[in-house]
Amino acid sequence: MLSNNFKGSILNQGLYPYYLKRFSDYSRRCVDRLDYKLQTIACLSSLPTLSEADRQVIKNLKEDGVYVTSLEKLNIFNSDRLLKSAKQAMVSLPPHLSPDLTNEWHIGNHANQIGSAAIAADYPDVYLWGLQQKLLTLVTHYIYQPITYLSVNLRRDIANGQQLGSRVWHRDGEDHRMLKVIIYLNDTDKDGGPFEYIPKALTPGHEALNSRSEEHTSELQSPYVI
Repeated sequence: MLSNNFKGSILNQGLYPYYLKRFSDYSRRCVDRLDYKLQTIACLSSLPTLSEADRQVIKNLKEDGVYVTSLEKLNIFNSDRLLKSAKQAMVSLPPHLSPDLTNEWHIGNHANQIGSAAIAADYPDVYLWGLQQKLLTLVTHYIYQPITYLSVNLRRDIANGQQLGSRVWHRDGEDHRMLKVIIYLNDTDKDGGPFEYIPKALTPGHEALNSRSEEHTSELQSPYVI
């Protein structure tokens, strides 16, 4: 509760619009958080039962932020069609970077890719794999919210030694909570450009991961990175 003197001071100094906006923003965040909690409760009440193997996937995701497996073990319907279609699509992606930045598959100085719209139109088996019921159930158990299928990409990274784009340590920020599935079409070892991550328990703050300087990239190197 504000005193009359304080309210008068705010009005006299022209600060009323500022404080009104602050209060409005705070109220909106409170409503958003409440809505998020209510959706979570509603979602939890209708979650289907998971197998023991799938419960282990969710357990590892929650503890480490990452789960490494194979398509065979994940056992999602039509994975064979996904792989066949993806490998066919990759033939159209050149193994080199193009100097012509207008090419539809060019995304920067480190990779070429096919985007969601082209995949849905030309390689539907790749796109539809992300909508398989078992995968949706796993994602829902992890996110605890009604889920949205954001995008799918087929990507060829070019080995050119450049620390650019997603090769620099960063934290994805598409949503409050998300799950990304990465499928390698070639066997990859520690010397072949594997996906690297920092375990959840060792993850530094948001500000550190969003600094793209070489200094921070060097600082984040550790024996815990896999």
